[in-house]
Amino acid sequence: MSRNEICIFYSCEFAGRPPPHLEWRIGDKIVSGTEPILRQRSGESTKKLRLLEVGRKDHGANLTCTAFNSNLTDPLSEVVRLNLYRELF
Repeated sequence: MSRNEICIFYSCEFAGRPPPHLEWRIGDKIVSGTEPILRQRSGESTKKLRLLEVGRKDHGANLTCTAFNSNLTDPLSEVVRLNLYRELF
């Protein structure tokens, strides 16, 4: 990692019956499909996203966490926009 790049962590949590499957995307690209759900209890699922080497190219990217648990309901999503800035000292 260069000195101009950082590492970012996000956490996503949804509840449902059955407990939902969670998926992280950056734009249209799945970035967490194979990572395990960290916690699944009482109908709640939590999945973390770790972004390594985040840099200028990622500024303004939309990070989307989508939860789905059956074909009977539409998936739910939450979007986070990645805003990067550098403090000048």
